[in-house]
Amino acid sequence: MSEGAHDGLKIPSGAKAQGSNGAWDVRAEARTLHWSFAVAKARSFCLAFSARLKSCPVTKLSCICLVLAAVIVIAGCHATQRDPGTVVVLIESSPANLDPRVGTDAQSERIDGLLFDGLVARDAHFNFVPALAERWEQPDPLTLKFTLRGGVRFHDGRALTAADVAFTIESMLNPKMPGE
Repeated sequence: MSEGAHDGLKIPSGAKAQGSNGAWDVRAEARTLHWSFAVAKARSFCLAFSARLKSCPVTKLSCICLVLAAVIVIAGCHATQRDPGTVVVLIESSPANLDPRVGTDAQSERIDGLLFDGLVARDAHFNFVPALAERWEQPDPLTLKFTLRGGVRFHDGRALTAADVAFTIESMLNPKMPGE
């Protein structure tokens, strides 16, 4: 097969081309010739585009602005510094109620455990241990006597008293109490 040159490509004999941007009409080795033609056209397009890009200051400025904007956006994607006195807790869903007397779903109880202390708590072996009560006794099967720890205060600074504990227990036994 004798070959001739056209637009920098080797053209097999018998191939026809229609102008420098025309389509090849090849009967033999079409896949190879089309591939070569496509590569050569892509190369010439890239060279022409890069030459235009080099001579266009607006495009360079646009590219620089785009890169600068991307850097600013990425730099702004950092977490803000949290207050060391803030607790962040992840839970599956919202609690039904934050009142430990009423909210008995899992999320309410989980948050209530973080917000409120009981008279007693359980240790790793599920034994009762002191919490707000420093000790307790059971003089008879129907009576429990708790002695409260000193120095326990509410969030507003008011001291915890036996009347506060009695009110909480009474409000659970009698749900129609005032303030409900």
